Amino acid sequence: MSTHVNLAEETELLDAIDAALDAPDDDAVSQRLYLASRMLPYGARYSAAGNKRLRAQAARRSEQNRGVHLLLIEALKWEDDAEAIAFMLDMLPDEGFCWRAAVALDYLDPVLVAQPLRDWLVGRDPEALPDPLRVRALRAKTDLASPPEGAAVPVTEELLEHWIKDRSFVALRLAFAHGISAKATLGEGETLLHHAVAAWTNDDPDIVGEPSRADWEALIGDLFAAGAEADRKLTARFSGQSRHRWPKGTTPRDMLDRERERGEVPAAVIDRLEARFPANAAAAKARAKKVAKKAAKKAAEAALPKPTRDISFRRPIDEALAGLRGTALGPALDEALAGWPDETLEQGPYGPWGYATSILSEIGEAVPEVAAKVPGWMGLLMSPDAARFTRVVVAGSREEARLLNDMSMASLERSMERVTLDGWPEEAAALARKEAHVAYRGDAFLIGKKKGDTTMLWEASREGVVDLGTAETFLTALVAEARRALLG
Repeated sequence: MSTHVNLAEETELLDAIDAALDAPDDDAVSQRLYLASRMLPYGARYSAAGNKRLRAQAARRSEQNRGVHLLLIEALKWEDDAEAIAFMLDMLPDEGFCWRAAVALDYLDPVLVAQPLRDWLVGRDPEALPDPLRVRALRAKTDLASPPEGAAVPVTEELLEHWIKDRSFVALRLAFAHGISAKATLGEGETLLHHAVAAWTNDDPDIVGEPSRADWEALIGDLFAAGAEADRKLTARFSGQSRHRWPKGTTPRDMLDRERERGEVPAAVIDRLEARFPANAAAAKARAKKVAKKAAKKAAEAALPKPTRDISFRRPIDEALAGLRGTALGPALDEALAGWPDETLEQGPYGPWGYATSILSEIGEAVPEVAAKVPGWMGLLMSPDAARFTRVVVAGSREEARLLNDMSMASLERSMERVTLDGWPEEAAALARKEAHVAYRGDAFLIGKKKGDTTMLWEASREGVVDLGTAETFLTALVAEARRALLG
């Protein structure tokens, strides 16, 4: 579903593009264009007059700077128009725009794109383009929608895997309409049905233009009608485009059971999809046995006395933080500590560092104006940016390699903050790539590693590595620095 642009915002955006065409080197005009582009809603559709102006602007692409090109790619991606298609095709050879232009063409009616794309590719080698797989996938999709006369359209395993990972629902439906086997095995041994169920679990209704959970349910029904096997086992670990992973041996039917256990998808929605699965007496019997076994195990665990977790780490952390009393942070500290009775710590998975940073976060939320005056790591740990490290991935790290198993580099860079360590000392770079991050402030990582009943900490930066000692000693130093900043 797309949205209609507010008429005033539409006019300002189109006026800004015209101004940029007339004065491409004017900094004030470039700033106006940037501000106008930020008002552009994702999936926007324009008025009839706005569409006419957009097409006229697209026709002047030889006069445009890259900022205008980028904006027009986004603005035209919902317009099934010959000028919009021609504009996107002209962007395909550009290293910086190929991916965006191919994605934009993928949003348009494939029947309308088919012949212009075929004509444009005459004399061109798709493999020489910056994103050859995406262009080949687009060509195959549009050819399936509007087959070239007298020519078969080959659909390879590589294309099927690309389409389902890219959630290109239209391409998949076209492929099945042209007789692609529902039993096709992809990648590491998973089937199209595994991929479809994984995509179904990851439904996001807020993403414009993406297939909905109901679309995936319909596709799964078509797969079963075409002979897909609900009990085909994975031959390797699999995640697809879901945020979950399934181990070797998992069947599509098992995937539904796992979703039911997680409780993230409403039971009624799972029931609706499960009704599409073919009956299997052996699977139903195995499931009943598994459910009974889990119930018995849960009952046995409930009957056992629960061991008390060791929370002896609390005293040294509380003593280190006690130095905040006598400053403007003191009342907020006492209020935060009151919300952490021993019973809460005993029930939770907290260690010394997790407990300390939770307290600091609550202090920062209670008195943000005071916390903002505290320098260094303490100030960061009390700020909303404390969680920034969870969105950071270091180039060349094992975490980056793991993420790239499940997504493209373009997707990673859209969803994560990718940090390169060029120019860092080798010791600092190796530490930042290998060990767990517990904080990041743009020029340095705070590294944490559990050791015995405490956490050891280091700072890694362009200056090298600094051993910060244990969580307790590091907190003591941070509190002393905070006192100096607040009390003078």
